[in-house]
Amino acid sequence: MKDKNCAYCMNNELVDAFGIKIGDLENSQLYLFKEQSHRARVIVASKNMLVK
Repeated sequence: MKDKNCAYCMNNELVDAFGIKIGDLENSQLYLFKEQSHRARVIVASKNMLVK
């Protein structure tokens, strides 16, 4: 079961508010952080932490 409070688990408007999903990697998910005061800022979310 997915955690409905987890932006990465739900992959919907919760994560859309601050990131753009770039893709799935073997052990993580990669997001481009929308606030780019630091160029090329990304979020790497571990799949091991996601509730399935």
